[in-house]
Amino acid sequence: MKVLKIVFLTIVGLVVSLEIVAQVSATTEDGRKVLLNEDGSWEYTNHSFLGNRESNKNLSVVYLDGIEFNVNNKVKVYGDSPLYGKDLFIQFGKSNGRKVIIFWQSLNFNPRDEVWTGNVLLYTNNNKVLKFTDRNINGVEKREYKLQQVSGSSSPLFGTIKNTVYERYSVYYLTNSEIDILKQASIRKIVYKTNDPFNTHNNTVEITMNEFTAKFQLENL
Repeated sequence: MKVLKIVFLTIVGLVVSLEIVAQVSATTEDGRKVLLNEDGSWEYTNHSFLGNRESNKNLSVVYLDGIEFNVNNKVKVYGDSPLYGKDLFIQFGKSNGRKVIIFWQSLNFNPRDEVWTGNVLLYTNNNKVLKFTDRNINGVEKREYKLQQVSGSSSPLFGTIKNTVYERYSVYYLTNSEIDILKQASIRKIVYKTNDPFNTHNNTVEITMNEFTAKFQLENL
């Protein structure tokens, strides 16, 4: 039985290796990153990573729906209770000379295909309302974090806890007038909808921290 198990695992490993080799990375005419499969199908590459920092600017590169963005760090603007686990982060970036605002919502459950949809409203402290047009650049990323358990201040680590977090993102392009408003005001609340058929009403997030993040992030783009 042990010999058969080893042979089976070896075969599975070879199949997985062949599948990985069969995928080829490519770039579309509009600059999106895709993976080409051996059967002729393809899919957008969605992943975030640090790298390609621009000179004199603390910018990182992120690929969302195959589009490359140079972005600042995510900044948390709302922290929900542990029961619901809906933290909201705002990030600003640019792609092909156009600046964008990216909303990241951290969830402790798998939303599957439930993403933000339609226009998003952003309210500022000086009674301005910005309406961001849905560009259908959205999705969900799964992240796993390993947390070390410690028995005491002088004791060695004795275990690892794996925590899975889902982050759904939504990207919106900014106009020059919207950028000017964001540089001069603080963010008060965000109103959005999702494509969840059982939750068709507006969702409102009252900003509770880092309300001036737009001003600081946009100045560093």
